[in-house]
Amino acid sequence: MKIILIGASKKARLVLDFLEQENRAVDVIGFADRNPALWNTLVAGKRVLGTLERVLDAESATTTAFCVCLSERYFTDRLQIAALLEERGFAATSLISHDAKVSASATIADGSILFPGVRVGMDVIIGTCVTAYSGALIEHDCDIAPNVEIASRAVLAGGVRVASNAFIGINATVLPNLKIGRGALIGGGAVVTKDVDPEAVVVGNPAHILSAQAH
Repeated sequence: MKIILIGASKKARLVLDFLEQENRAVDVIGFADRNPALWNTLVAGKRVLGTLERVLDAESATTTAFCVCLSERYFTDRLQIAALLEERGFAATSLISHDAKVSASATIADGSILFPGVRVGMDVIIGTCVTAYSGALIEHDCDIAPNVEIASRAVLAGGVRVASNAFIGINATVLPNLKIGRGALIGGGAVVTKDVDPEAVVVGNPAHILSAQAH
């Protein structure tokens, strides 16, 4: 099946890079992007085909799938795009590195991306449009809501609950059975020892509130 990456972003280029390094039998035919300055240009050797709507009109749901590669700056857009794909009958495919280790009892929704070195433990639930970058560790019984970003080498200990639109920074650690609120931002290297409110920004070890409004 052909795959089109949505968003000619650095994230999309990282996805393309790991697919190529792993010699995956995946035919990435290009990007969909709303920036007209990029249309018909090459990004990482792949053509930017135009807006998503234009690409959807030109493709068939039986032969083409899409992967949403927008960064955490576009949380709202990502879920809207996933809904549009479903409405038009297209699949939002998941891309999971061959080097990611995923428990057989874990559940991963369509549209998620797991980079090389990610570890997903027993009975984990991962929602749609979740991205876990290289080396992230998601331990047993975690529940990750849709549209969450987990940066490289972040650690979510067992039983952690992460609400939609949250961002877990690089090398951050969330201790067992804690709850991360919707839209919260966990700074790089933070060690979270208690629940985090929605939209809060927390940093440090132990983590403390830097701001009550992440977005």
